[in-house]
Amino acid sequence: MKYVFITTVSHQPTLHAVLYESNDPDLTGTTKTAYPIFNLMHAIVAKLHDGNTTDEEKPVFELIAILYPSERARQNLALLETAVDEFSFATRVNVQFTLIHQGLEETSREHLNLFLALVKAIPERCNLYVDITYGTKPTPVTLFAVLLYLKNLRSLCAVRRIVYGQIESWQPDAATQSNIPTKATLYDISKLFSIVSVAEKMAQFGGENLDEAMLELVIAATQ
Repeated sequence: MKYVFITTVSHQPTLHAVLYESNDPDLTGTTKTAYPIFNLMHAIVAKLHDGNTTDEEKPVFELIAILYPSERARQNLALLETAVDEFSFATRVNVQFTLIHQGLEETSREHLNLFLALVKAIPERCNLYVDITYGTKPTPVTLFAVLLYLKNLRSLCAVRRIVYGQIESWQPDAATQSNIPTKATLYDISKLFSIVSVAEKMAQFGGENLDEAMLELVIAATQ
């Protein structure tokens, strides 16, 4: 089974490596990173590697990154590529790296192109882990549409985790004359995707007890 991780290359002017913490111990990082997707990747390695893993049993990782056409994004892409190399060296896990180029225009055509490119890039059988920390505002919506499509039409493609990282606090740094992050949190919003999936299914049904029935299903899906 292939493990597929999806992220977006940041086009922020300054990208900071930070230690992401989480209420979920599996998602709490042990090293600083500018891309929270690596918390997920390290978590999977920790679960799979029990000290007895042979070369034949090593997991197959693929990282799919959405790249917007800006100079800042191209600079931050270099940071992502370096992080991939460092991850592979530290874990001895080879990572297949795939770039998906996306236009900056927020049009339905661009959104559809991204949707189709992601569906094409994601293998028929895989475990999916998605980080929506970076990108434009419609990017997470497009990703949710892709995940719903895969959930409904590819039974061997499982959505495992959806996360986003947020820097919670900053402090001035005299050396760089800028602010640097002092606290960052990685949030798991996988249950939100479960709610969306349930809502989609419930929309197919009617009746007086629709709201009550949906509430019960949502509670069950998020426990």
